[in-house]
Amino acid sequence: MARPFERFTVLWGILLIVTSHTVILWLCLVVVSIQLARKIVRLGTVLICSDQLLRKIGEALIKPLNDCLALLAGVTREASPSNELKNLWSQVTSYRKIVEYLKNEYIITRWAWILAVVFFGFVYIYFAVLFSFAYCGIARLGGLSASWLNWLVTSLFIPFFISGFPGPWELKLLGGLHCLLILSVGFGTLASFLRRALSDFHKGAIEVSDLLTQQAINEKYAILEEKFSAGATPTVVTSEPKRL
Repeated sequence: MARPFERFTVLWGILLIVTSHTVILWLCLVVVSIQLARKIVRLGTVLICSDQLLRKIGEALIKPLNDCLALLAGVTREASPSNELKNLWSQVTSYRKIVEYLKNEYIITRWAWILAVVFFGFVYIYFAVLFSFAYCGIARLGGLSASWLNWLVTSLFIPFFISGFPGPWELKLLGGLHCLLILSVGFGTLASFLRRALSDFHKGAIEVSDLLTQQAINEKYAILEEKFSAGATPTVVTSEPKRL
């Protein structure tokens, strides 16, 4: 029964805007405020506990590779071509291409900036929309007539409007917390987090590359390449005609 109050944040915000009942307005404002606080805590947890998160991501990514290498170790030259071996060859080939791509430190750095800009823009706009719902709810309860679009614009440019923030003290307090969130979790913080994450991926790619270039792995991969490579000549088995 409590699940609807823990989800559908945007729908609660829309209901907060359009409702004309004070009780429903209070309910929507409380739900949006609680969900907003939970999302802020989650964002802070991700940034603070990033090392543990990256370690779990690395373990999740390396497990399929270990399974793939375990299957590759059992490949023999006498094994007949099959769909399973062809899929194994495709997986190993994909891993090799991805690893070579991630080993390029220049590309990793550029991707860090691109992802930082995209991620920061998404987080900034998303929290601005959620704060605008809370601003609108408090303003309506305080008797202010500003529309939600006005509060959305104020929320998007909160660092510039914080000095002349209108309304009661509750609105000013919420605006101060919003501005503090933006300043504490700024673009530099997210860029540093993503740069550290991609740096770990770069180091992991080097380790995986060393693993994939081992002699035993190369020999097994060469067997699969002979069987399934586009330039490989298929082996045709023919039987001698029976003598009459």
